[in-house]
Amino acid sequence: MATGDQDDILARLKALLPPTWFGDDHPFLTAILTACAQALTWCYSLYIYAQLQTRINTATDGWLDLIAYDFFGTNYGRTSGQSDDVFRNGIKINLFRERGTRHSVQKILEDLTGNTPFIFEPQRPLDTGAYGAAVAVSRSTIGSYVDTFGIVRYAEPNTVRYDANPYSLSTNGLLVEPSNTNIVPFSSDFIAATWGKTRCTPVAYAGIAPDGTNNATYLVPTTDNNTHVLGTQSLSASGGSTYVFSIYVKSGAYSQLRIRAGDSAGFLLDTVVDTSTGSIVAGTVTAKVTALANSWYRVSLPVTTSAAASFVTMQLWVYLSGSATFAGDGSSGILIYGAQIESGSSETSYIPTLSTSFMRGADTPINNMTTNSTFLGGYGLTGGYGSQLIPYQAFVTAYRPSGAGIPFVAGYSSTPSGYSIASRGEYASQTMLTGSVTDAQIYAAVASVKMEGTIAWVNILSQPDPAKRRVGIDFVIGESQL
Repeated sequence: MATGDQDDILARLKALLPPTWFGDDHPFLTAILTACAQALTWCYSLYIYAQLQTRINTATDGWLDLIAYDFFGTNYGRTSGQSDDVFRNGIKINLFRERGTRHSVQKILEDLTGNTPFIFEPQRPLDTGAYGAAVAVSRSTIGSYVDTFGIVRYAEPNTVRYDANPYSLSTNGLLVEPSNTNIVPFSSDFIAATWGKTRCTPVAYAGIAPDGTNNATYLVPTTDNNTHVLGTQSLSASGGSTYVFSIYVKSGAYSQLRIRAGDSAGFLLDTVVDTSTGSIVAGTVTAKVTALANSWYRVSLPVTTSAAASFVTMQLWVYLSGSATFAGDGSSGILIYGAQIESGSSETSYIPTLSTSFMRGADTPINNMTTNSTFLGGYGLTGGYGSQLIPYQAFVTAYRPSGAGIPFVAGYSSTPSGYSIASRGEYASQTMLTGSVTDAQIYAAVASVKMEGTIAWVNILSQPDPAKRRVGIDFVIGESQL
C-alpha cells in the first residue's frame, strides 16, 4: 500500500467512521467505500501530476515543451523521440548557460556538435593581429563611402573604405570598386553655367548635404506658371551603352522631383520620386532609391542609350502634387546634391567633380600580412582583416558532428548477441549519430547565446581541418544574420 493508492484511500475513509457503526468489516460498506476510494485515487493522482508540473525537475510530457517554449521560444525544442529526462536535462543546461560572450558561442557548439568552432572577430586584436593589418588597397584618387551613421565620407588615396548599409546602418565590409568616371561637371555646383536653368534658381550653401557639410543646393521654382527644370549640358557618351543617372535629394517646401534621362536621339527614361518618403510615384519602376542620414535619398536610374547616340543629358524637374506645371512662390524649393552619370548597370560610390569629368581610381587590394602568418588573411576572405568600423560582428565557422555513427551502439545497425559477446548497448550523445544535428539547430544555437544587437555570420562545414584553418568564410547566413 502506497500513499494515495486505492487501498490507502479506502483505509483512510474507514478510519473516519466510528467503529461502533458497522463493526470491523462489512461487505456493503467496503464496496461503497472502495468505489469512493477509486475516484479519490484518480483525483489524488491528478493532484500529484499537477504538482510535478510546477517544477522543471519533475515536469513531464507537454509541460516540458511549454517550459522550453516559454524560456527559449523556437530556439530550443524537443527532438524526435527524445525522452522527458533527456529533454529536461537540455532545458536545464540551456537555461543556466553562459550567454552574450565569445565563450558561450564556442561552448554551445561544442556541446551540440562535439567540435570546437572557429570564431573570428574583426574588432579583436588577438584575431586580427592589429586593426587593419591584413588588408590595404592601392587607389590613385579619393573615394567616397557611406559610414555607419549614413553620412557620405571621403577616403584619401590608398586608403581602405568600409561601406555601410544605409538602411540598417550596419557595415557591409571592405569596399572594393573598379575605376569609373562621373561625366557630369560641377556635380554639386548647380549654380555653374554648365547647368541650364529653366524657370528655376539654384541657391548654394542652403542646407546640410549628405556629406555633413553645408553644401546642399536649394532648387527654387520661379513664379511662372510653367515647368521648372535644371539640366546638364550635352555630355559625350556612347550609343547602345548602359549608364546610371543618380542624384541625392531631400524634401523642402516641395517633395517631388523628376529625374529625366535623354540622349542625342531624344527622351529615354524618367522617374518621379517623393523625397519625403523615398517612394517612386511615377515613371520607371527600375529606379533605385536608397535612404541615407538626415532624410536624404539617393535616386539612381539605369538607362541604355540609343544605338546612334553621341551624348546624354540629365534633367531635374520640380513637381507639385504630381504636376510639372505650376507657379512657384520664388522662395520655396527642394534640396539636391551630387549629380552623377557613370557607365555600368548600377550606381557606384559618389564621384565629386569640378569643371570637368573625374575618374575614380580602382581599388587594388593588397595583402600585407606577415610572411608565414598563421592566418591567411586578406582580400577575398570576408572578415580577414580587423577594423573598428565593423562593430558588433563575428564570423563563426561551425563543424557538423563527425563520423557515421558507432556500430552496434544506440540503435546504429544491429546489436550482436550471444553468450560470449559482451553487450554494447549504451545511450548515445548527439555526436554519435549521423544526421542527429541539423544545420538549423546549429544556427539556432548560436542565435540563442549571442549578445543581442550583434551579428554572427555562420558558416557550417562538415568537419574541422586544422591544416586549412583560415580567417573568413565561404558563405554567410545572415539572421540569419544571427
